[in-house]
Amino acid sequence: MAKRIIHYSFRKAFDKLTLGDGRAVRSEIIEALGDVSTARFYQIRRDYPNIPAYIKQEIEQIFLKYGVLESEIWEIWE
Repeated sequence: MAKRIIHYSFRKAFDKLTLGDGRAVRSEIIEALGDVSTARFYQIRRDYPNIPAYIKQEIEQIFLKYGVLESEIWEIWE
């Protein structure tokens, strides 16, 4: 049986931020992910398959701090 892959994207959450907040959020997420490259950040922002729960929670906390509702953060698909 094939492993079920669930894809997550937090790209739509950036539409809810100001330009300045978007830069701050990007920096915080890069730090939370372990100082990934900018290119890798944009790949993860667009599609992070089977995201670990602790990383998902960290990203949610960052967006919540900037006033983005939890329901506005994720796009999820299979």
